[in-house]
Amino acid sequence: MVTGVKTGDYVYIVENGYSVRPCKVLKAEGDMAVVELDSGALSMLRYRRLYATREDAEKNTHRCPMAKSMVSDPMLSLERYPWI
Repeated sequence: MVTGVKTGDYVYIVENGYSVRPCKVLKAEGDMAVVELDSGALSMLRYRRLYATREDAEKNTHRCPMAKSMVSDPMLSLERYPWI
């Protein structure tokens, strides 16, 4: 989470709980910020959704560390690991 965001800062957001996207702060007011995503779209987000570094944002994704091994190992199933 970022505190003290200023106009022109570059931050990262976690989109849909999985992908990390860079964005630029266009306006910061109160506890909200208007950001421009890398695609050009604008979004108004609370500061708690903004991260200073990509690493901080990646720590807050919902990716499962076992997902890659499950794809390569046919013996693993969704019944055994239902959270995937």
